[in-house]
Amino acid sequence: RKRDIRHVDTAADGASDKDSNEAASEDDGDGNPRLTGCVRWQFLILLALFFLVYVGQEVGFASYIFAYGVRNPYLLMSSSDAALLTATFWGLFALGRFLAIPLAYCKTPPGLMMAGDLALALVAGIGLLVFEHSRKAVWLCSGLMGISLASVFPTGISWAEQYTEINNRAAMFFVVGAGIGEMIMPLSMGYLFEGVGPRSLMVASVVIISLGIALFVLLFVMARGRQALFGTLCCCCPGSREAGGRGSTSRDGGKRRNRRTRRQRNLNMEMAKQARPGEVRHAWRSSESDTV
Repeated sequence: RKRDIRHVDTAADGASDKDSNEAASEDDGDGNPRLTGCVRWQFLILLALFFLVYVGQEVGFASYIFAYGVRNPYLLMSSSDAALLTATFWGLFALGRFLAIPLAYCKTPPGLMMAGDLALALVAGIGLLVFEHSRKAVWLCSGLMGISLASVFPTGISWAEQYTEINNRAAMFFVVGAGIGEMIMPLSMGYLFEGVGPRSLMVASVVIISLGIALFVLLFVMARGRQALFGTLCCCCPGSREAGGRGSTSRDGGKRRNRRTRRQRNLNMEMAKQARPGEVRHAWRSSESDTV
């Protein structure tokens, strides 16, 4: 009878350890870590800032490229040529959105697509800044800017889904960040354009794209390391009281499973004290099948 009771305890302890390990390890089924707790909320806030920067650059550049072509002393384009320059940007922007579909269908990693888009956008901004006196360079780099910025927003959401759940609350971060960027960035670019001159548009574009690259690097480090970059923000992050940045859902689920396993073990022990040896083995087998 004592030997059978030890079997019951061992089986219950093994089930408890297994449940704890399952609760502690969260991934999406493909080996990618899932962010929870404070780390997840910091990740979403940084991602909202990234979309703020991206949408601000897209709208601001498209809003002032016409005035840039007309007022640039090296170009002095006519209104028709400047309008065609704006149409080139938007046309290649639409082409970039279309080309992103077969790339995503071929299972190109979203992180690789994001890095390529940001690198091309930085090259285009530097080209517009350095070769501002060349019409051909301005046309080429404006089109490259459009095609590189095209797929950043959808690819960014697809990349973020690898590391965290994108629900309605997370989408709210993206929409709010994009809306703030659409309001603030073009206004700031307009003040610089009128106060400093046309060249400020390209300087601002390079600075904004560089800021976006820095934010993407921070997001990548946070997603891979699953560590909060700014400590535990207890006032801002739901679920931040959990040590290590883990969310409360998995921990509460693991605790409930552990309590349920302990109650089952105590019940089995009471049954073992009152039953005959044959009945103990039968109770142990039934409890083991229930635990599994």
